[in-house]
Amino acid sequence: MLISCKKATEFIEKKDIFGLTKKEQFQLDLHVFLCAKCKKYQRLSEELDHTLRHFFMSKSDEELKLSDDKKEKIKDALKK
Repeated sequence: MLISCKKATEFIEKKDIFGLTKKEQFQLDLHVFLCAKCKKYQRLSEELDHTLRHFFMSKSDEELKLSDDKKEKIKDALKK
């Protein structure tokens, strides 16, 4: 019934995107209740999600587009 910290973090990230089954939600709630590190991870993940949503919703489509120069820098960095 108890899940690992790795599984808990997977559930935390899955929760906002796909949702959790009742069983998964119960397992996550129990784990977070017992594990201070995962509780902190969950709180920080929620704060980051909120901040990113706010940032991207406040920008226009033009502001979010990357310049060709920035695209090339990213491609070069990924090749390394």
